[in-house]
Amino acid sequence: AVHDYNTARSDTLDMWLEYRHDWIRLFSQALKNRRNQVALSHSLTLLMTRPETVKSKAYKAVLDNNSKMFGELIIKLEGLANTKQKQQFNKKLNTLINELTEISQED
Repeated sequence: AVHDYNTARSDTLDMWLEYRHDWIRLFSQALKNRRNQVALSHSLTLLMTRPETVKSKAYKAVLDNNSKMFGELIIKLEGLANTKQKQQFNKKLNTLINELTEISQED
C-alpha cells in the first residue's frame, strides 16, 4: 500500500522550489519597501500568516490530490493492520501528542 502510494503521488519538488523562490522574492521586495510601514506590515503579515497565497493554483491542486491520496493510504493501512500493530501505533501517537502538548505549554 505504501509503495503504491509513493509511486502514484505527484512529485512536488519543482513546484515547491518555485513557490519558495517566489516567497523569497516577495519577502525581499517587502524589505526594500520598509520605509512604507503600512505596506511592509501588510506584506510581511501576508507572507508569514498566509504563505499559501503565494502558491500557484497548479501547486495547490497537486498538494490537495497528494493529501487526499495520503488520507486514503491511512485508511487502507488501518484496515490492513492487526491489533498489535494498531496498539503500537496508538501508543506512539499518544507519546507524540504528549510531547507536543508539553512543548506548547513551555514558556
